[in-house]
Amino acid sequence: MEYSQLCNGYLQEQQPWTHAKTAEGMPICSTIMFTAINALYMLCVLLEPFMPSFSAKVYEQLAIERILEHETIIGQYKVDPTILTRLVKTGHKIGKVGPIIKEIPITDADKWKASFGGKGTKPQDQ
Repeated sequence: MEYSQLCNGYLQEQQPWTHAKTAEGMPICSTIMFTAINALYMLCVLLEPFMPSFSAKVYEQLAIERILEHETIIGQYKVDPTILTRLVKTGHKIGKVGPIIKEIPITDADKWKASFGGKGTKPQDQ
């Protein structure tokens, strides 16, 4: 999860949306998005064994077909960390994007804790 926080932090810090507002900023925005998309690809590889539906949805939205090579990317990274810049090729067209994970309203938190929180978990008084 630390890696996903780093990815999110990168986007928040770099703010590609601000660079996209001007023609001069578009090359910077493109670089930021290229890096972010490659990082997201790696996140999908890391999370696939634990959250396969998340990874499948992201692959679909990125228009990336899951292939056997995904099984070996992490091992390649240990040998060559620059692989993160080569996962998604320059010029790749992503698909239609949308929400991946449904937000759970805070009003439902106690119900979810009671259902999925394990033994001894009960809803708290509000």
